Amino acid sequence: MASTYKDHIVVCGLGHVGVRVIEHLYDLGQDVVIIARESSFVERAKRAGIPVILGDARDVGLLEAASVARARSIVVATDDDLCNLDIVLSARELNPTIRTVIRLFDTDLGRKMQRALRIDMVFSTSSLSAPAVALSAMSRSVLHSFHVADTLLSVSDLRVRQECPHVGRAIEDLERAEGVTVVVHRTEGQVRVHPQSSDVVNTGDGLIVLADLATIESLLTRGFTAPDGEAMLGAALGSRASSLSAKAARPTG
Repeated sequence: MASTYKDHIVVCGLGHVGVRVIEHLYDLGQDVVIIARESSFVERAKRAGIPVILGDARDVGLLEAASVARARSIVVATDDDLCNLDIVLSARELNPTIRTVIRLFDTDLGRKMQRALRIDMVFSTSSLSAPAVALSAMSRSVLHSFHVADTLLSVSDLRVRQECPHVGRAIEDLERAEGVTVVVHRTEGQVRVHPQSSDVVNTGDGLIVLADLATIESLLTRGFTAPDGEAMLGAALGSRASSLSAKAARPTG
């Protein structure tokens, strides 16, 4: 079944982080293909209808079987940094435009590899939550995420669509209504860092905003899109009433 997938997300690794990312993607209605070694989660995933390819994701044949060449993103979350880098490089050879999200325990290595290999997002278990990783795999809008006290905040790049309810209104109205901070406003060929609160939001404008993940998810269903014009998540968000765990717990046969 995985060979028929397109615009899906491939997840490599079924450790604690990988499982939580898959659960979040499933709840958001995303098509997922798993490549991993045998684990207790495999049968739960299969019962939920998620294709699972067993083996070492460094095997290019398994990446091909997971339709990486047609995938939107790959999340590489094994517990081996070098293994993860190897998988990302192989995925890029199969699909040069694939969005890459990788787990690296060595944060210094992560920063260097992100620049050198143009990896879209690097995360470690301690620095980022599964929802942030999942959303980054789904959308190019998320640029960076970090914790402030107990709150996970994201810096996200958004485009204003014609149907956005904030078109024609001031930035301060947008900030007040949505609970976001607009850091950059791109409009009519100008880039305004820390824009004036009275600046007006227009169709096609670019906004870099600071907000929590729930707010970003909400904005992507209500008139905003990611920088490259990818489809909104609205149809997916909330489309599955039960979580992966609940569905997998149902008796089969």
